[in-house]
Amino acid sequence: MKKDKFTKNSNKILKKNVLQRILILFLLILSITFILSINFIPGKIILNEGEVAPRDIVSPETIEFIDERATENLKAEAEKSIREVYNLNLSSIENAEKDLDNFFSDIRQLRDDYNIIGTDRDGNIQNAKALDNSITNNEWQEIS
Repeated sequence: MKKDKFTKNSNKILKKNVLQRILILFLLILSITFILSINFIPGKIILNEGEVAPRDIVSPETIEFIDERATENLKAEAEKSIREVYNLNLSSIENAEKDLDNFFSDIRQLRDDYNIIGTDRDGNIQNAKALDNSITNNEWQEIS
């Protein structure tokens, strides 16, 4: 008899309305979701100006504000604090410039002395009329 009672009760439960079962399942899923998501809901912190927050406050977005005047001042200070890497020797620069000027003036003088106009595409000297005929064209090529 007990078996019959048990089977009758279980059959009643199984035959209950399908809509009621779906509603119970939905409420169960909703309650589990709510319980698990409690940790993700941020708590409200009410602070007045000058108060220290009781815990860290994390911003959902990162924003940077750059003070351009202060940045320019810091760059200028850093630029002033850098020492020179090399010693500037003005006399050696002047000597090098004089040597270069002397070199080009010597070349101009030689060109004027021997009436050299230039070279053609092949690199041969054009209109070279030496004052003395002892210098050959090959020697001119070596000089130029």
